[in-house]
Amino acid sequence: MPNNIKEIKTKKFVWLDITRATQDNLKYLKQEFGFDSVDLGDCLPTKQRQKIHQRADYLFMILQFPYFNREAKTIEAAEVDIFLGKKFFITIHEDELNPLIDFFQMYQSDQIMRSQLSNETAVDIMHKLLNKLYLYCYPILNHINLDINQIEHDVLEQPEEKAIMNILMIKRNIVNFQKTMQSHRGILQKLLEITFDWRPRKMD
Repeated sequence: MPNNIKEIKTKKFVWLDITRATQDNLKYLKQEFGFDSVDLGDCLPTKQRQKIHQRADYLFMILQFPYFNREAKTIEAAEVDIFLGKKFFITIHEDELNPLIDFFQMYQSDQIMRSQLSNETAVDIMHKLLNKLYLYCYPILNHINLDINQIEHDVLEQPEEKAIMNILMIKRNIVNFQKTMQSHRGILQKLLEITFDWRPRKMD
């Protein structure tokens, strides 16, 4: 298995976590799981429109979550692509979302958590991961609020040009956060309406 694919197997499902998906990775997924070529094409490392598709025997989602780029001091969007079936859970991302990385590593390295995973279904783990990712958004909002408070405090003490630049940076971060999250309500509503009753798939 390629180095950028990590695997956790339980009695009920397999979880593959793929970072920076390549064409070879997508060919592997096509061979092993028979995913639609359109869905696989959407997993290449370019930002895609957020969406949710229910196929005959799996669910495909593209979601974006905000993260703080410390080097640029900007809020940017990180994409995670999800394939969910009765016996598999596949996450594809660019290694930017720490909650996802930490969540997978927790189950991979902690024997107690690994043993608990045997009682979970793929749907259970998807719900837990999404919860982690949404909780991750709150500190980002807090960071924006702190920046706003700091600007209000410093605006009269800073040179005008610097104050304007800081205000524009905060405005851009607010807009980026809103743009990233604006599609989630519709996607989550569709997710709540889905009945997970796929026909069985054969797994090796």
